[in-house]
Amino acid sequence: MTGRERIRKALQFGYPDRVPRNLWKLPGTERYRKGDLEVTLLAYPEDIVQPQKPYARGKREKGERYKKGESATDEGAANGRRLRMA
Repeated sequence: MTGRERIRKALQFGYPDRVPRNLWKLPGTERYRKGDLEVTLLAYPEDIVQPQKPYARGKREKGERYKKGESATDEGAANGRRLRMA
């Protein structure tokens, strides 16, 4: 039974050969634990997958995804004025 068939059967309240599975990975998992992740996915393949191509970068986006960076509001409010602390 393919992953698609398994999911359809489960959504129709049928009895698939096993419960459909999806590994919800944290963003850093592929970067820092790639070997462990590959071993796990070989043993337990996912039935619910996500598109391989990420969304396009935003016009104001800078830096590398999932790495600590600066916030756009570090220097002040979005309208350019500094925030006052009471």
